[in-house]
Amino acid sequence: MKHGIITGLLLGAVVVPGCQEVRQSQDAVPATALAKTAAAAGEVKIETAEVVYSKRGDVESTGYLARPSEDGNYPGIVLIHEWWGLKDHIRQEARRFAELGYVALAVDLYAGESTTEPQRARELATAVRDDMEKAQQNLRDALDHLKGTGVVDPERLASIGWCFGGGWSYQIAKNNLGVKASVIFYGRFNPEDDLAQMRAKIIGHFAEEDRAIKVDNVREFQAKLKTHSGDHEIYIYPNTTHGFASREGENPGYDKEAAELAWERTLAFLKEHLQLDDAAAAREVTDLGLVDFDPLADGDMTLLVFTRTDCPIANRYAPELRRVYEAFDTLQDNFYLVYVDPAETAAQIQEHLGEYNLPGKVIRDPGHKLVEMTGARVTPEAALFAAGGKMVYRGRIDDQYVDFGKTRTAPSQRDLREAIGKLLEVSQDEGHDADDIELVTTKAIGCYITDLKPVASE
Repeated sequence: MKHGIITGLLLGAVVVPGCQEVRQSQDAVPATALAKTAAAAGEVKIETAEVVYSKRGDVESTGYLARPSEDGNYPGIVLIHEWWGLKDHIRQEARRFAELGYVALAVDLYAGESTTEPQRARELATAVRDDMEKAQQNLRDALDHLKGTGVVDPERLASIGWCFGGGWSYQIAKNNLGVKASVIFYGRFNPEDDLAQMRAKIIGHFAEEDRAIKVDNVREFQAKLKTHSGDHEIYIYPNTTHGFASREGENPGYDKEAAELAWERTLAFLKEHLQLDDAAAAREVTDLGLVDFDPLADGDMTLLVFTRTDCPIANRYAPELRRVYEAFDTLQDNFYLVYVDPAETAAQIQEHLGEYNLPGKVIRDPGHKLVEMTGARVTPEAALFAAGGKMVYRGRIDDQYVDFGKTRTAPSQRDLREAIGKLLEVSQDEGHDADDIELVTTKAIGCYITDLKPVASE
């Protein structure tokens, strides 16, 4: 689902009264352009600059860019300020990221203005809310600026925001503006949003005693995210208030222990989701339309998982497929993803592998040879074969999807794991073999393969 206009309910742009708890002191003079700094972490040298990252007509948007001095291919991150505006403590956060090997751009949604007065902050935030298309374009321009630096990997982009900015970091993810990961510090969200097509992964840090963002709403948001992916992370910090991670100014709510823990979790999360899987990106795609290949030929236990790049349900199972792959190492040499859409090219498949960090070997089945052999009907659907080639299981990965539009919060039965476990148990029992296992089938819910017209081999 792509959004042209950001919906207005519970936006990060909506005024957050709790921000008043974090009164910021006046900023010092901004760092000079291209100021070179020796970083404490790893002695990485960085450069900083005030840059124009967006120009629409006569309106320019100026932000603060911090990057490693050495040329390279770095991850990029957009930083979005609190409702006080772009102030020096946000610039400091940009420098922290640069010292760790990121190209960081702190954006300015207030056209150069910042404040320490809650009433003016409210007015500025409201003005952004009243022209949300403009704000969304500003953030798109910021991401484009990062990609245009020549030192940023366009496939490794993230966003982070605090308070007002945390809500906008969420909107970047929800509206698929091109990031792989979004970090939210006590920012607004809407638990009712449809996140089925959201590609980015979210980590959120929230205060237990936040007067503006209630814990019950956070837990509802957490449950909603879990229905889509186990890779999202939501944390609630006990005995903390809104703004607990802000170290600057007169902030009685700053909690050093919680702030440091949130920072550590953020870095670990970004490292996981911004590091491209080079092996996946370069993985060979065996095309059954071009070569004669039988994945069962070696006679070992084999798993086929039928998928396609544009199936939302299949994509949501990427984390579980990784977990299955890692849990059953005896299957790893014969763990195959089978792409069934003839319209999908090898390049598109490789991009999909990297985007969702999918495991296993890869087959393109444009003529539906494996589809017909197994009787698979939808994606995702699994087919498990014992050594020797007997199919012992075909069906769903688990029972989280009851029917179209009906899901459980968490699966009550993990059918594929159970089938693999049973097969391994039998294979290790000298008194039994695969002939003792009857084929088990379950109903898989997903995107119909029959909607795709197979293509004959060349």
